[in-house]
Amino acid sequence: MHLALLILTLLAAEQQRVAVLEFDASKAGSDIDRTYFSDKVRGAVHKAAPQLLMMTRESTVQLLKAQGKKLENCEGECEVETGRMLGADYVISGRITKVGTRYLLTLRLHRTASGDLLETSEARGKSLDELVDSAGDAALELVKPLAPTAPAPPPAAVAPAPPQAIAPPAAVAAPGECAPEECYSKAEELIPKGTATLSREERKRVMAAVDWRRVKELYRKACDGRVGMACVELGNLRLKDADREGALELFRRACDHSAEDWAKSCDAVQMVGFGLGYNSGEQSAPFFKVACDGGNATACSFLASFYLNGRGVPENPTISRTLYRRACELGDKDICNSSLVK
Repeated sequence: MHLALLILTLLAAEQQRVAVLEFDASKAGSDIDRTYFSDKVRGAVHKAAPQLLMMTRESTVQLLKAQGKKLENCEGECEVETGRMLGADYVISGRITKVGTRYLLTLRLHRTASGDLLETSEARGKSLDELVDSAGDAALELVKPLAPTAPAPPPAAVAPAPPQAIAPPAAVAAPGECAPEECYSKAEELIPKGTATLSREERKRVMAAVDWRRVKELYRKACDGRVGMACVELGNLRLKDADREGALELFRRACDHSAEDWAKSCDAVQMVGFGLGYNSGEQSAPFFKVACDGGNATACSFLASFYLNGRGVPENPTISRTLYRRACELGDKDICNSSLVK
């Protein structure tokens, strides 16, 4: 596992995740923008349950795409299965219908582990404007079971599990003795593999034994030699050390080139933004800006949603629309077909 993915896992490990699927609007008429309603529900749910990690539409689409699926095909009976596929603890689905001249938005909240239906709610309106106004209240009603509660008492101490054998890292030559690509490979070799199956305490013990000074030196040499992923990995280490400015500078370097390796590096930067989470727009927005400036369509869409909802940045529909248009120009076809760019 790359260090970038490991850090993303650790960043999200303490929070439960909520995914909002694409709403079914097949019986509501062609003038319904279901993307707008799902984004509105995401924003309302985040405000009502800030302790949860809200997965954005962009991250959900990307995770499903990696498994050969599309968000619009994940309606109805497969909603719980889709939530599990996304690694979400809870999944919200909905249906927009039109009966006569009235509109109805029906929302459902499921727990993915058990498949239990936890809550349902409805928004009604004589017009789309009225439906928009009542959608937020319906979302708040839906997530009452997830409202923050008092923290549980700490668990009783248990005896630590016996240490699990980990293969020792391969020997690595001094940083000055390797070419950039070789330095990157050697830095990767210094980081133990197979730690995902260990307990948290065992993982901390194993990672604490790593010679991180040497790892950083090797990544630095590789980054200076224009190995894009080395800049990303070194930036992740800076982020882990709470050096945000140093991390951002390295991520800018990772996105500042058009070669294939550097394009993949810029993709990795926007994944860091996903790891920081939808709930922490103020923290993650600068990282998505770096990736968006580097030509990453998904990062532009993510940043646009921040400006649309005022999450971590001042609410600004004009900037949001500009960013959505840039995402479209960079190849996000789903956004191109949305009213968000018009």
